[in-house]
Amino acid sequence: MNKNLKNCIWERIFIWKFFILLAAISISMNATAQPTDEGFDAYLRGDYVTALMIFSARADSGDRSAQYFLGRMYDTGRGVPHDPARAVEWYRLSAEQDHRAAQFALGIKYAQGDGVAKDSEWAFHWFERSAKLGYAGAQLNLGTLYASGEGVKQDYVMAYVWWWRAANAGNLIARTNLDALSERMSDDERFSANNLLAEDKAN
Repeated sequence: MNKNLKNCIWERIFIWKFFILLAAISISMNATAQPTDEGFDAYLRGDYVTALMIFSARADSGDRSAQYFLGRMYDTGRGVPHDPARAVEWYRLSAEQDHRAAQFALGIKYAQGDGVAKDSEWAFHWFERSAKLGYAGAQLNLGTLYASGEGVKQDYVMAYVWWWRAANAGNLIARTNLDALSERMSDDERFSANNLLAEDKAN
């Protein structure tokens, strides 16, 4: 890949990581909380003492959504001291139960080295798991790792596939990256990517 293009794409993705991490709060909360969830309601009201009490009890019982929210609280310092390492602990428990927002958040932590040693291979692992569950932010970042060769062997075909999926979910940055990458792919690479996406495009 052209060095300037690669740097441009990576810069956009790096900025996007911070944006999507904030956006993920409201998206994932609405996706995982029950309509009558008192902990969720307390969190939205800013009543973090009540939210902490409810989430802690549920998290200790293995509730993956509560574990994720506890991770969010420690990650943002809302109602508890800011503690990235504790956030990682709770994210991991939730992520291991296939909570896709927690998997994405854990991928971010590994990518940034925040609360855990920086490790692009583990970032790839968690982004991939989240992406396969349909999380657009993870699909975007997974495509970036494939395009840059961070944490995985560089593969423009797979970068195209995951950026296409993120773009199809409405991610505008993925759309821009996809167009730029497509211009630099060989005919064989585009053919392979389209074959892999045939089922996606049929639905």
